[in-house]
Amino acid sequence: MKKFILILNCPMDSGSSTLIRLLMRKLKKTFKVSINTNKFFISDYEPGRDRPTVHKATIAMAKEMLEGGYSLIVEGGSLSQDQFNKNLLANIDAGIVVKTINVEAPRELLYDRFKQRLSKAQLDNKKISVFDDAGFEERYEAYMEIKEQGESTYDSSKVSYEDMSESILEFLKLSTL
Repeated sequence: MKKFILILNCPMDSGSSTLIRLLMRKLKKTFKVSINTNKFFISDYEPGRDRPTVHKATIAMAKEMLEGGYSLIVEGGSLSQDQFNKNLLANIDAGIVVKTINVEAPRELLYDRFKQRLSKAQLDNKKISVFDDAGFEERYEAYMEIKEQGESTYDSSKVSYEDMSESILEFLKLSTL
């Protein structure tokens, strides 16, 4: 299989982390690109101040991994993630296969999952980046603005993560022959 970049556009709490874990277990030489992970490496992260630097550092890391022979899975679903994806793709070799997949669920279910995650984070005294209804709505609307970019859309309330991962793997295999 040739190198690829798989972009997963997902609203928050759609199950993208679960899906990525499954895909990463099944793929060889694949690197997960996550701005969300990298921003938490900054002790006092402030989006307005730090987002551009995190984006640049993450793009540099992704480019280095591609040059090292790795494929990429890029997690996202927001407008800033969409801009990151455009900047990343502007900096890669033309021969790399790029596929975009949407993973979503009905808004009401996503909101219920968000509330559960928020409660768990509060109980565990864990820092999360979205902690109120306004933040959830902002992220959901941002996803809705970019979702049309996907070549396929999966509903995580109807399709199991295992079935999604198998379908995506087959899609990648056919696309990178």
